[in-house]
Formats: sequence, C-alpha cells, structure tokens
Amino acid sequence: MRPAEGEYQQGRLEHRFTPSPVCKNYFNLCLTPGKLRLWGVLAYNSPMNSSPARQRWAAAVSRHRIIAVIRAAQPDVAYQMAHTAAAAGLRLIEITWNTPEATALIQSLTQAWPDCLVGTGTVLTEQDLRQAQASGAAFVFTPHVDSDLLALSQALAVPLIPGALTPTEIVRAWQAGAAGVKVFPVSAVGGWAYLESLRGPLGQIPLIPTGGVTLANTQAFLQAGAWGVGLAGDLFPKEEVTAGRWAALQERLRVWLATLAPFCIPEPVLSIQGR
Repeated sequence: MRPAEGEYQQGRLEHRFTPSPVCKNYFNLCLTPGKLRLWGVLAYNSPMNSSPARQRWAAAVSRHRIIAVIRAAQPDVAYQMAHTAAAAGLRLIEITWNTPEATALIQSLTQAWPDCLVGTGTVLTEQDLRQAQASGAAFVFTPHVDSDLLALSQALAVPLIPGALTPTEIVRAWQAGAAGVKVFPVSAVGGWAYLESLRGPLGQIPLIPTGGVTLANTQAFLQAGAWGVGLAGDLFPKEEVTAGRWAALQERLRVWLATLAPFCIPEPVLSIQGR
C-alpha cells in the first residue's frame, strides 16, 4: 500500500531490482512531430556496460525521457514533491544528495513506487557514492566529471551520469564509462540550440541537459536530440509548494506529460541483438 499523501516514512526499507534482459543495443524509437526517428542510444558491448542496473536505467530513460529533480530543505516536503511527480506519471525521480535524510527518502520512495526508478544527484565524493548505492539509488548524477567516481560506480554496478559542458568534457566522461552525460548548466551556453550543435559530432553519446530545462522548452530539447531531460524548480513553483497545492500540481504535471507523449515509447524498449 502506498503511503497517504503527505506521509513520509523514515527508516530502512528493503527493495529489489528487476533486471531487464541483457542485450547489445538499446534503440530509442521516438515519434516526433513530422518524423519517425530511430536513434541508437547505447551500445552495450563491453562488460562494464552490461549490468542489469545500467540496462534498466537505459531502458527507463529511453522510454520516459523526463527526470524529476527533487530538492527541498525539509524531507517531508521532498517526499511530497516526489510523490506528486510519481502520481502524475513521472517515472524517473532524483532526490538530490544534499536534501536532508536523502537516504531514507530514496528507500521510502522506492518501496512506495516500485514502477519508478529512484536515484540521487549532487553526489561529490566516493563516500557519497557508496552511501547512495547502499541506500538503493537506481542511478547517480554528479555535477562534474571525476574518473575515480566513474570507476567506483562501475565496481558498485550503479549507473553514474556525470555533469559536463564542453565537447572535451563530454567525450572524456563517456569514454570513462558514464551511463550518459548530463549537459550542465545548459542554459548558460545557449540551451537547446547548444545541445543541437553537439548532436552532430557527438551523436553517439546520450546527453541529458539540465540547468535551464523548463516545462515550456522540454519539447525543444527533445527535438534537438536530448536523450532525456532533467527538470527541477519549474516542476514545483515555490508558491504552490508553500501553499500545499499538491492536487493542483499533480494535475498540472499530468496535463504537461500528456503533451510529451509523441516523444516517449508506450511499449517496452526495443532490444536488438548485434549491430
């Protein structure tokens, strides 16, 4: 039974991942306005890319595209934000590591919403990464590229998506074993137009822009070639959160998600053996 609205459950909660079948390639089949695009997202041909957790992450992003980034000063507010996002239909939830009681939040939300992937972000150190993995985080975002963290993430079998901005940083992150690259902060370098420019030379690297993605420009980022997008503040206007208008926020997100249906895959991700 899911917790009641506004209910935050503390304490350690167990959960298990359901591995997806091992395959060599994931393909993102997207119906975009006016065209049908078949884009090879990730080639899983090496041992470091074959973990079930990483494949489940790839399948979820290819299918759902939107990552809700939850950051709040109070854990009960963070829980309610995540609950509202999941109830509206968002299936990728990031609890930032600097949110109070992030470990308990990840565990509670994972149990309450087993059809969601609940991960974390703003991870900076190896200790943070180990604790996040122990808490059951399904994925981890960092704001920077750190080769030691990437190596540790592979040893721990947790998908890590580092933040990078320049083509050099993006390529280095991907070559070091990233499970995707967060383009951050994308608003500082031209937004979706910058991402579109990157797709030409770096089309084989799955990019997730954050830092400036809004409800209004999400479609532009997806049309520009984003694998997924991360949204934070624009999902939850402060005045609505302060007033506790959770039902209205949920309906707002549900209506918005319906407009993104052409960019998502309604059926399980197509897996193809071989190239």
